[in-house]
Amino acid sequence: MSWLSENAWPLIIFLGLVAAACVAVWSSQKRGRWLIGAVAAAAAAVVVFFVERQIVTESERVAEQVHQLVDAFTKKDRDRTLAFFSAQARDLRANCETALTWVDFPNGLDIKDVNIKMSNENTRAISHFRANGTVSYRGMGASHAASRWEVTWQKEAGQWKIVEVQRLHPYKDEKWDIFEPRQN
Repeated sequence: MSWLSENAWPLIIFLGLVAAACVAVWSSQKRGRWLIGAVAAAAAAVVVFFVERQIVTESERVAEQVHQLVDAFTKKDRDRTLAFFSAQARDLRANCETALTWVDFPNGLDIKDVNIKMSNENTRAISHFRANGTVSYRGMGASHAASRWEVTWQKEAGQWKIVEVQRLHPYKDEKWDIFEPRQN
């Protein structure tokens, strides 16, 4: 059932096609059962849509955390940004504080390709995403930069907390230092 709660669109599209096929057959045969089938398929598609909207999976929660983290970071909200990190991840928190003082994003960041992989009975997650935008380093000139990130989250006291961060080359499968100065 998790595929349905993650993406119900294939089922909704299928039900829409069934409804359209029933209408097509009804238009040629004029038998009421085909019209009833079309209405039932359309109603089922609507029900699936609203039921899926009510179900929020753990991977969807982590994906939302990614967006909230980036929003807090680009707005330089120190306390809100650091709240995403595990208390045990002291080095990561220190790196984050350094990045908050060194890096500016005058136009925000565009987050793309968010992919979440769950493990350990949904208590650990790895989010992989791209972050693109205009970056200014320590008040120097701004330039466009693309980056990829792999962030490991651990569920602590019912909340998702960051326990590991890895910056990746924007196009290749190669790890970069978090403060890697090279541009893509």
